[in-house]
Amino acid sequence: MVATAIESLGRVGGDEAGRAISGMLSSSDQEIKRTAIMALSGFEGNERNLIPFLTDPDWATRIASVKALGKRVKGEVRRELEKLLDCEEDPTVLKTVEEILRV
Repeated sequence: MVATAIESLGRVGGDEAGRAISGMLSSSDQEIKRTAIMALSGFEGNERNLIPFLTDPDWATRIASVKALGKRVKGEVRRELEKLLDCEEDPTVLKTVEEILRV
């Protein structure tokens, strides 16, 4: 139910929705965290909030972060994704990074 609310806020957009979703990034529930990451992909200027999740212990959270950041592959985001090519051990995450960077 919380995940559905986060997805709905992501579709609504706006500053208040973005702040509410950003607050969910600290959730201990991985599904909520991943949903918040994906919902923030539609909001400009959240790249710095999402980059730390590229190294999250949960592989699915890392994939969510890669996909969310993949919508803005330039500058710092590109550099951070390229770093993953050297250190990511999970083949699914690595494949997702490669597809987004078209390596």
